[in-house]
Amino acid sequence: MAKGKKKGGKAPKALPESSAVVEDDVKKEAAPTEEDRAKSRSEVTGEGSSEAAGTGREEQKAGEVATAGQGVLAESAEQVKPAGQGEPTEQGEQSEAESMQALRQELEALRLQLRGTESAEGELRRLREERDQFETQYNTLLSRLSSMKSLFSKMKESQLELENTQEQLSEYERQNATLKTRLEQLSREKKESEETVVVLNTEMASLNAECETLSVECSAYKAKLSQAQERIEKEAAAYQRERQDHAKLQRNLQSRIEELTLMMDNKKHDHASLEEQTKAYQQQLEQLQQEKAQQEQRGAELNTQLESLVSENERALRAKDQELQSLRGALEQAQDVSRTHEAKVAELRSQIDAMSADAALKDKLEQECKERVLQIGKLRHEAVILNEHLTKALAMIKHSNSSESVDKELISNLFISFVSIPRGDPKKFEVLELISSFLSWDDEKKTQAGLMHSSSDTIRKTRRNDSFVSLWAEFLERESEK
Repeated sequence: MAKGKKKGGKAPKALPESSAVVEDDVKKEAAPTEEDRAKSRSEVTGEGSSEAAGTGREEQKAGEVATAGQGVLAESAEQVKPAGQGEPTEQGEQSEAESMQALRQELEALRLQLRGTESAEGELRRLREERDQFETQYNTLLSRLSSMKSLFSKMKESQLELENTQEQLSEYERQNATLKTRLEQLSREKKESEETVVVLNTEMASLNAECETLSVECSAYKAKLSQAQERIEKEAAAYQRERQDHAKLQRNLQSRIEELTLMMDNKKHDHASLEEQTKAYQQQLEQLQQEKAQQEQRGAELNTQLESLVSENERALRAKDQELQSLRGALEQAQDVSRTHEAKVAELRSQIDAMSADAALKDKLEQECKERVLQIGKLRHEAVILNEHLTKALAMIKHSNSSESVDKELISNLFISFVSIPRGDPKKFEVLELISSFLSWDDEKKTQAGLMHSSSDTIRKTRRNDSFVSLWAEFLERESEK
């Protein structure tokens, strides 16, 4: 459409220019022919009145041709200008250009023929003979002008058709917008239908799970199933009219509901067998109660084991506290050493100021002092961080119970330490194993993390609390030893 508009905008400019050029040619042709005719009349005054009458008719014919050409060109320019306001077709433009070219050629031929009047009296006789030819050419020009008029009328009709097509296109665009809104509405209805299907699936699962109370709630479930069936049938009919693609899904739902209704009928007939099953369920319940008592006894044993582990961890933490105190003493000693080093550095600086020749030794001693100061700062920072981790671990172990609740800061510290440890350090594997034990990763996740390399690897079958506490205690012990 954009290309058509551009072409339609350029064509009206070209046609008036061509028509103006042709009008100038006609005017130029008319002017010399008048002069030529005057010369010819002055030269052939002796031939008689018949020849003068013939030349007068020829001049009249030529003048009529020129005026007719100018009138036709003016009409064509007037018809092309309103047509250029719309969007003419490329075929119309080509036909107009061809017709204008033909007119130019004919005018050039007329110009050459009229210039021949400057010749002698024999040429005047030849002009009389060619008079009939000019009349035929005049008639052909008139017929061509009429054909051009019909062509311009066809161009107007094509312009009207183009406007109609534009209106139809805008109408189609509006219909497309309405269809898009309709499609969005259908997608929303599809989501709602999927949600209803999920709700129905949950209801079916609850029906299967609550088979023990089927005798009491059978009527309620029948009512729910009938309502669900009616709702699904209505929705299926609506979606079948609007979206044929959902028909298969609706048929599957319908068949599923019919199967469930058949299952409900079978369960209704098998009510006696359900009573026997309830007795069997009661026996299983007694067995489960016995197993529950055994599990409680086992839990008590595990609690005692956990308490023993906690006591061991407390003893280990006390040992770690003692080690921390020793580390603090070592830090104090290091601080004393640093003070002595600083004094030595001051002495060395005074000596270096006195000895200008030992400038290289001064730089070396200053660098060593800076490195020792940085090492002391790093030791202090690591001691503070280790103390914080040990205090948090002690508080976590003291407050831990069977609920498996762990501080978020603790697990975040584990992940941060795992990321900060360089690759190839065995401590990185230990931290990853501790995280997997805390999060209870299965074999597949352990294999993805790199803890297991094949399905044949042996896995320690310990309980989650015991493995996590033991791994955490071992990790703290190794960290404190390092």
